[in-house]
Amino acid sequence: MRPSKHAGRDGQRQLRCEIERCVDDGLAVFPYSEVHLCETANVVDPESRAEQIRFWRKVSKGYRFHNARGIEALQLRSLLEKRPIRFARQMAIHRSQAGFDEESLEPDPRGKNRTESFHGLARHWANKQMGQLRGSVHQKEVDGMIRLIWEDFSTLLRTGNIPLNRIFSKHNDLHSEVCEYLREQGSTTAFEDACVWLKENALRIPSLLINFLGIEYIAEEFATDLRSKRKVENAELDHDLNDLEALAHWFPYVDCAFTDTKMASSVFPRLRKTLTTKPHPFKLPEGNPVLFSARASFLQFLQKLRPIETIASIDSELEYERGSTKSLLYVLRAPNRLISRDELEWENGITAEILPGGGLRIDAKKEASWDVIVDTFRTIQYYVPKDGKAATLIAVEWKNHQPRVSSMFLSFGTCLLNLDGLADRIGAALVGNDDGPFEIADRPIPCDAVALQNSA
Repeated sequence: MRPSKHAGRDGQRQLRCEIERCVDDGLAVFPYSEVHLCETANVVDPESRAEQIRFWRKVSKGYRFHNARGIEALQLRSLLEKRPIRFARQMAIHRSQAGFDEESLEPDPRGKNRTESFHGLARHWANKQMGQLRGSVHQKEVDGMIRLIWEDFSTLLRTGNIPLNRIFSKHNDLHSEVCEYLREQGSTTAFEDACVWLKENALRIPSLLINFLGIEYIAEEFATDLRSKRKVENAELDHDLNDLEALAHWFPYVDCAFTDTKMASSVFPRLRKTLTTKPHPFKLPEGNPVLFSARASFLQFLQKLRPIETIASIDSELEYERGSTKSLLYVLRAPNRLISRDELEWENGITAEILPGGGLRIDAKKEASWDVIVDTFRTIQYYVPKDGKAATLIAVEWKNHQPRVSSMFLSFGTCLLNLDGLADRIGAALVGNDDGPFEIADRPIPCDAVALQNSA
């Protein structure tokens, strides 16, 4: 990345210029993560470090991934609350208040030690027979996590103190989250119960499963490479701890990624195949992420990149019947461009999806009452962003592939939407309505809601 060095780096510079063009044209955003911050901090050459900071500040547009612990906590909370685990990009990305240059870290001399420690772990497993690796390493990693939790607890009891980096380690963070949840459920032995819960359920947390399976697959690569000592010693570029960190926490949420060859051609395809089979209760988005490891392929992809997604509107959604008999649309008037279309699994002839920009769409594929559709909306309305205030609710009946619609304008979103009796009001408004959308008079909202509206 050193600007003063031009010779022999035309390919790299061409790719970087194309990345910046896509950002300037509004075609893509490249969020940064704590891994990018760490790697930039450890760049020795000041000129190269300054160029990396400039590059990431520009191409990220201020967007960054949540920290790895935040991703794990989000997935764990979904699991505990029995909600489906989704990989929608808005769940993993936020607009940083600081920016890449202000978040830049000091060089971390322990970074190399962590990488060497990871390689030591991979070599440990690689010394096993291939039959001892396949299908067992990831479960051994779970056992090791539980053992560390107990060791830290024993150290605390024995000495009254443990190092800060162990107190705030990932495994202890997850254990604390589970403890808190189990206490809320009435557990009187939350510490022990949380250990049991993690032992049985840790691999239902996507980031942990991907991380531990990644270690297993990398160990198998090392086992193959052990025939040549040189391959093992030179494996650092393809088996880096930071690659695995990115794979576990951020890859599932992105549309495409540029990574090293083995990650793109071996580790991630195997993970995708594993995650789409039972007993895992989640799956990666179909076709995402698209992985590139060759600079020329990624450059060609970026050169052909065109806008493919628009913000949902009433008009755009009414263009598609989708074989529905009835539809309910909740369209935000101030959309969030991070939110993409995302299908939600539903049943009994009802389909539901999050709309680009936010909001919801519910379709009845068979004859269904408005009561059923409104009850579905009541169940899934928490998918609407908390800051998605103003919206328009559209009720649609499809006749001969044409929409017959009524609408109700909502100035304060789902928090003030009176769903009681809404199905009857929709049905009454649709009777004899052939003149297009019109506003349905809503029932008076409660006094506390009126006070909220006045204060707003």
